[in-house]
Amino acid sequence: MGNIPIFMRDDEVKEFVEQWGPLKAFNLVKDLTKPGQSKGYCFFEFATDDDRQIDELVDILTKQELLGRRLKVQRASIGKRPLEYN
Repeated sequence: MGNIPIFMRDDEVKEFVEQWGPLKAFNLVKDLTKPGQSKGYCFFEFATDDDRQIDELVDILTKQELLGRRLKVQRASIGKRPLEYN
């Protein structure tokens, strides 16, 4: 999730996301060059494995604002399979 105000703390952002369901994992990415600030994005995983429910939650979150900023939310992809060379 992106476009998070950089001054928000982990617990504040996590609490915001948990309004839509319990989380299995959460990480607010920090800016190590500026103590107390994040880079404005985080990664999280809802506790459900139901793909349809997760898609609905992503749709809901993409319509949300956090302190006047429209959030950018998308599902993370696991990656592509490596190319096979013959």
